[in-house]
Amino acid sequence: MNTINLIDKAQTLIVEEQFDALLKQGLSFMQAGKWACALTAINEGLHRAEKTNERDNATWWHLKGEAHHNLEQFDEALLAFEKAIEFGFDDKAVFLSQALVFSRLKQYDNALAALKKSEKLKHSNPDWLPTMGAVLVSMKREREALIVYEEAAQLFPEDYRVWLGMGNCLRHNKQFESAIKSYDQALKIKPGSRFALLMKFYAHSMLREFEKCLSCLDNILRKSPDDIDARRFRGDTLWMMERDDEALQVFSHLLELNPEDEKAMKSKERVLDGLCEDPSRNQYRFCS
Repeated sequence: MNTINLIDKAQTLIVEEQFDALLKQGLSFMQAGKWACALTAINEGLHRAEKTNERDNATWWHLKGEAHHNLEQFDEALLAFEKAIEFGFDDKAVFLSQALVFSRLKQYDNALAALKKSEKLKHSNPDWLPTMGAVLVSMKREREALIVYEEAAQLFPEDYRVWLGMGNCLRHNKQFESAIKSYDQALKIKPGSRFALLMKFYAHSMLREFEKCLSCLDNILRKSPDDIDARRFRGDTLWMMERDDEALQVFSHLLELNPEDEKAMKSKERVLDGLCEDPSRNQYRFCS
């Protein structure tokens, strides 16, 4: 979303003839998701701008940072954003771009500081509130995060990320029933989302609602029959339901696909060792 807003701003500059055709070429590549090609064009554009002593090239640097970000070249992205700020970039979106990268690097204090510098975007840029919510959850500040997500749901009720993030926040806060409702909202917007179904599965598992767990996993497997995690979780769920023969079939099949699958190996051993009579079954927790 932040990249889209930046592209719109840069397109205005093209209309105003503030930059040459290289910027237009770079933007076309960005819109097509060809980030490496976009970066090549942007670098050439920066080279030209610097040779002609154009000081108003902060937008180039912001674009360069976005290209690096999408290529998962995070250190280079942060350097480019710093350069945009150095050139006096007056658009707060550059700080939001920084926050998104800091969040990917799990540098949550830095992400929070960058978000505060871009706070004026909270009601206009759909990225701001979900990013702030996710950062606060990662910092174990769930109560503050929930307030952020509730505001986001009012402003951007059709944004999948808002409901997914709210669900994660509620799940971290052990409000599993409410989390499931949020995941359902996310799934209305993005039906069949693997991640939302997986998070919903976790919430149901904490409530020990195993039939509903199976329903989530089966929905994932209908779309992606080779999803190893979903198959393994299905085996674990069947074991929790004391359907050991079916669980054994799942783990045996996983080992046929990959004889080195240590998780499947341990799960199969657990079933064969007869742990169904062990209290540990009732204390078992799913993990990724």
